[in-house]
Amino acid sequence: MPQLATVIEVLANEKLADKADGGYTTANPKVRYNIASYATTDRPKQFESHQAEIDVQIMLSGRETMQIASRSSASGEIPYDARTDCSLFDCDATVSVTADADHFAIFFAGEPHKPGLVHEGCAGIKKAIFKVRSDPGGHQ
Repeated sequence: MPQLATVIEVLANEKLADKADGGYTTANPKVRYNIASYATTDRPKQFESHQAEIDVQIMLSGRETMQIASRSSASGEIPYDARTDCSLFDCDATVSVTADADHFAIFFAGEPHKPGLVHEGCAGIKKAIFKVRSDPGGHQ
């Protein structure tokens, strides 16, 4: 997938940790990214899923817990919003992972995920969230 080559190129050539929060474009029209700084939470929140884009989430500082779920356990869905490419719903988590500056996560289109959860008292994080446009007929 050439879009992932664009992500790797940006990682190799830009100092993402020094960038201000906000949205950024790349030379590839199928790849954009956001830099986000926020406080993780221990409050209940819903899982999210995307139809048109793959998330590549790269921690720049701090630690957070991310949960992944099976779509078959989804309930209470808030309908898909094409403007934000997002559906929200409740699920039973099947996997929890710790994301830190040494790791990244890829969430494919249709894969329920819940990032931004507090990990061992670490409240503040900064990360890059690449939005990679899925190819038509790809994993949905």
